[in-house]
Amino acid sequence: MRTAVLDIGTNTVLLLIAEVEGQNLRVLKDDHAIARLGEGVDRTGRISEEAYQRFLSILREHEKSIQSMNVQRIIAVGTSALRDAKNRDEILRRTKEETGIEIEILTGEDEARWSYVGALFGMNDVENATVIDIGGGSTEISFGDGHEFTHGVSLDIGALRLTERCFKTSPVTI
Repeated sequence: MRTAVLDIGTNTVLLLIAEVEGQNLRVLKDDHAIARLGEGVDRTGRISEEAYQRFLSILREHEKSIQSMNVQRIIAVGTSALRDAKNRDEILRRTKEETGIEIEILTGEDEARWSYVGALFGMNDVENATVIDIGGGSTEISFGDGHEFTHGVSLDIGALRLTERCFKTSPVTI
């Protein structure tokens, strides 16, 4: 089955399209774009209209790829910015109305689990492992025994969040 996964983060929107047959996965497209959806969320608690419009523009571009590649299943997950935003329900509703895409919000532990599983996918002979995933709004630290995730934590420390806290103007432009 041809599947698209959208990882909607605080800073980026990732798209992976793959052909999935049982445990086999063949990557057909792996794309990323910087939306900075979480811009200002740490300070205001809300996703701004400007950030939402950047996100929506990127999502529409990803939709073109999804349609042209005849994807049968779309999985969309949101992370730190959507977890934290007071207006997340409005953003989720608008996104569903404007694109038809439903976004599932991952808990911090879910994000840690998926970071672990994704980092070790395709690796053989893994014993005890620690995975650190530094995102735009949060950092996940995950632990496991081989391919088996045992526990993890999500900390509200990410590249975009820290940049906004530590610099009066962002050294990063898009």
